[in-house]
Amino acid sequence: MTPDVTALYYRIINSHIRQKLGHRHSARLYIYSVDLESQLRRVENGNWSAFANEYIDAVRPLVSASPKPVIDGVLLGAILAHKIAPELEATLNGVPFLHVADFVAAAIKAKDISKVGLLGPGWTMKDDSHTFFKGKLEADHGLSVLVPETQLELDEVNRGMFEEVVKGKDAVTPRTRQMFKEAANRLLVRGAQGLILGSTDLGFVLEQADFEVPVFDAAKIHAQKVAEWALRE
Repeated sequence: MTPDVTALYYRIINSHIRQKLGHRHSARLYIYSVDLESQLRRVENGNWSAFANEYIDAVRPLVSASPKPVIDGVLLGAILAHKIAPELEATLNGVPFLHVADFVAAAIKAKDISKVGLLGPGWTMKDDSHTFFKGKLEADHGLSVLVPETQLELDEVNRGMFEEVVKGKDAVTPRTRQMFKEAANRLLVRGAQGLILGSTDLGFVLEQADFEVPVFDAAKIHAQKVAEWALRE
C-alpha cells in the first residue's frame, strides 16, 4: 500500500519485461495507489468493508468492460490487503487474482523448506484464515509457519511495522531494525529453516545478508513471478 512498494513492483515488473521482450518494451499496467493513512485507519477501526471497497471500486470498471475485461489479472501489492482477497476476488468476473501467498509458497518449496518464520503486521502474523496469508501457506501449501510466541513480541513487531516501516526506510531507527533481527533469530532458534518478510515493505529494512538461512522477500517474489506470469505462453 505504500508508494515505496508501488515503485518496487513497477520497477521489477518492467525490468523483467524489458529483459524478455527488449528494452523499448514496458508492461501494460493499471495502477491504483491508495491513501495509506486512510486504509490503516480502517484497519485500526476494523472497518474491513470500507477497506475492501477501496479496491473493489477501483477495479470494477476494468473487469466489467464489454465485450470482455480489459485486464488479464489482478494483484494487491500489500500482504495486509490480502485480508480482503475473497471479497475482491468475488467481484473480478473470472479475471485471475494473483495471490501473493501462492507465489511465496512456491519459492519456499523450491528451496525444499517446510518450516518458516514470519514477521509482519499483527494481523498478518496472527490471522490463520485459509484465504489470507499465514493460514493459506499452511492450509493450501502444507507449510509450518512460526510467528513470535509472546504477545509482547507480537506487539513490538507490529509497532515497528505501523509506527516506522510504513513511513519509509529512513523512518526506521537502528533500535527497531535490531528488534526485527532479534525477533527473526528467535524464530530460527525454534526451528525455522527460512524467514518470510511478511510485509511488502519489510524488505527495505531486512535483507538476505542479515541471516544465514534463506530470506523470502514477499514483494520481490510476487512482482517477479507476476511479471513471468504475464508473459506466459
